[in-house]
Amino acid sequence: MTGLNIDCIILANIGCILLTMLAKLTDFNSGYLVLAMLAKMTGINIGYLILTMLARLTDLSIGHIILATVAKLTRNITNEILWLFKTRSVLHLLNGDPRHGVHDKRAEGLVGGVADEMAAGFANGSGAG
Repeated sequence: MTGLNIDCIILANIGCILLTMLAKLTDFNSGYLVLAMLAKMTGINIGYLILTMLARLTDLSIGHIILATVAKLTRNITNEILWLFKTRSVLHLLNGDPRHGVHDKRAEGLVGGVADEMAAGFANGSGAG
């Protein structure tokens, strides 16, 4: 029994050394190399393996992790769109140009209020308002 444990420890250390050397030679992270080998052995996509491990570690579902990642990636884009939505030029397009006498203050207040509410919701990370 003791010999088996020592053999496992030696093999594990040799595996670590080989992974470190391979990582050094290929400029990859050793964790990424482990994932690549797992993906090659199991035929599963690396992205799916990462999602599965994250889901296992955090007790979240894969769908929640994907949604959180997408929300994090698109947060800046969403804020830019909301900023554009609140600018006067966009409001003029929506409400008509005040220079031509076609401007409704109620519409501007409504659109501005919705945009403010959406911006506050996204800033809090809770979605749209």
